[in-house]
Amino acid sequence: MFVKTEKTILLTRIQDLGMIQGPLMRAFGIHKLKIETAGQSAPGGAGEAALIGVVDAQSFRDRVLRLRNSLETDTLGDHDGLGQTRPPRSADLSDIHETLKRIENHLKRMSDIES
Repeated sequence: MFVKTEKTILLTRIQDLGMIQGPLMRAFGIHKLKIETAGQSAPGGAGEAALIGVVDAQSFRDRVLRLRNSLETDTLGDHDGLGQTRPPRSADLSDIHETLKRIENHLKRMSDIES
């Protein structure tokens, strides 16, 4: 009789949690949290999902965004949370560059010895 929807949104995909409160909602102290995600199909549209009636919505919103930000500062290792490998960081690229230089110099020395 009633529609039940269950949806999972990865924390790493959340871009923002918008808070909406119309006059009737304000009268009852209720907020609607609109979850906006990376890769959302309609920019400025309805959002990926909405949560209505979350107790202490402002605090909940702040906690979710803080947690998302802490993941961005690197508790994910080499993965982005979507199963994709992250591109190397500049420090990693510098290490790779230095290693390639050493290999190149070593190969050059080896070829000079053989000549």
